[in-house]
Amino acid sequence: MARRMRWTMSVLVALAALILPASASAETTAIGNPLTHSFNFSFGACPAGCTGVQVTQAAGGPALSSPVNGAVTQWSVRTGQIGATYRLRVLRPVSGLTYTFAGSSAVSPAVPDAMDLIRNYASSVPIQQGDRVGLEAVSGPGVPLHTGPPATIADTWAFTSTSPNDGSSQLFAADVTTSREVLLQATISFCRVPSVVGQTLTAAQTAITAATCASTVTKQQLRLKRIKKSFSKKKKAEVREQNAKLKAQNGTVLAQSIATGTTVEPGRAVGLTVGELVKPKKKKKKKKK
Repeated sequence: MARRMRWTMSVLVALAALILPASASAETTAIGNPLTHSFNFSFGACPAGCTGVQVTQAAGGPALSSPVNGAVTQWSVRTGQIGATYRLRVLRPVSGLTYTFAGSSAVSPAVPDAMDLIRNYASSVPIQQGDRVGLEAVSGPGVPLHTGPPATIADTWAFTSTSPNDGSSQLFAADVTTSREVLLQATISFCRVPSVVGQTLTAAQTAITAATCASTVTKQQLRLKRIKKSFSKKKKAEVREQNAKLKAQNGTVLAQSIATGTTVEPGRAVGLTVGELVKPKKKKKKKKK
C-alpha cells in the first residue's frame, strides 16, 4: 500500500510539473513600423545627429504610441547602412508637436554590412502609456526611411540636433514633402496588475509573481473584541459576528496599492495590506488579600 501511495504521489508531482508554468513571463506588445516593406534609403530628411518620429503608416501596422506602461525590452531597425549607429529615444507628449525626451537606450553597434536586414537590440527603457518612440541617428548617413515603392501613406517628424538633451522639450517639425516611415519597432514588456484582494498572502504573491510584478507586505492588526458577561444577548451576538469576520480576514489581502488592470513595468512592487489577528487580552484576576 505504501509503495502504491508513493507511486501515485510521483505521478501527481510529474503531472503538476507539466501543467504549471516553468517561469513567469511578462505580457508584450509591439509599436512602430511593421518592418516588412521593400525600400530604399533616403538620407535628406533625418541625417546623423537627429531623431525621427513616425507620424502615420499604412493600415494594419502596430500602434505608433505605447498603449501601456512598461519597459522597452527590445527595439529593431531595418537597415543596411554600413557603419551607422542608432539609439532609441522615448518621447513624451507636451503639446502639439512638442515632446520631452523621457529616456533612451544604449547606442547600437555599427551596422556591419549593406544587407537589407532587421537589426534587433536588447534594452530596458521605461515607457508610459501615450509615449512615442523615436530613432536617433548617432553616426552614419542618418535614419533609414522607406520612400517606396511600394507607396505608403506615411510621414515623419524630425528634430535635428548635434546633441539632443534628455529631459528637455523639443519641437519636432513635420516633414510631409513625401511619404516616409521611420524603420523602427519597439517591443514593450509589461505587468498587468491582477486582482488579489480577498486572497491568502501566498495565493496573492503567486498571482503577482506570475504577472511579473513584485510585492511588498504590510500587516494590519485585526483586534478581536472580548465578550463581556454584562453584554446583552443581542450585543454578544453582534460581537461574535464581528469577530467571525475578522477571523476570516486573518492572513488575507485587505488592500492592494496598485489598482487591478493597471499596467506597469515588470518588477514593479505592488503593496499588499494583509490582516493579522490579535486576540483580546484576558482580564487579569485580582489577587485575594
